[in-house]
Amino acid sequence: MVNLQIKLLLELRTPLHTSGDKPILWVDRGTYLDASKNPSIPATSLKGVIRYSTEKFLRTYEEEKACYAPKPGDMCNCCIVCIYFGSPRNKARLKFHDLKPVSEYLLDTRVGTGVNRRRKVVEEDHLFTLETAWVKEFRTEIDGLFDLEEDAKEAASLVYGGLKLAFAIGGVKSRGLGWMKVKDFKANIDYKEISIEDLQLILEDIVTR
Repeated sequence: MVNLQIKLLLELRTPLHTSGDKPILWVDRGTYLDASKNPSIPATSLKGVIRYSTEKFLRTYEEEKACYAPKPGDMCNCCIVCIYFGSPRNKARLKFHDLKPVSEYLLDTRVGTGVNRRRKVVEEDHLFTLETAWVKEFRTEIDGLFDLEEDAKEAASLVYGGLKLAFAIGGVKSRGLGWMKVKDFKANIDYKEISIEDLQLILEDIVTR
């Protein structure tokens, strides 16, 4: 077995909102806070963003290269994304962890209005308040155990490719929240680093095979 470890540093360009379940006085939608009361991004959000970008990217080369998560009925269980990210029949080989802030943060409240998407007009009596977090940087790790080193490299390359295409994370992205960029990406297999150039070559092989 070989161990894959990815260390990731994200830089946010706009405030972040990830839906939380804590009630806040005078705020309709609170943002997610971890057990230490710090703004955090759930592992499921990161995994979803990377998976969606990866699937979309692969399908631009060939429709059959990736299925359509997250609806179980639309998932094939055998494409390369299902193999590494998981499906109803496959346990995910990649394990994601919550993103934690590595810089100071500020919680703020925004006021928004509901929009009727069909009529494209503002809804009456649909004013709401939204809690956001101003955080410059988040850090996390993604890891997994693989039988073969080649599989670990493929998984790392898919994560890298998906992240390079993703532009935002969290909720209310259409209103300009959660815009991000990858500041640092390091992938190691059994503590030996894989270069970005190698990851790009592996990704090219995946899309052309």
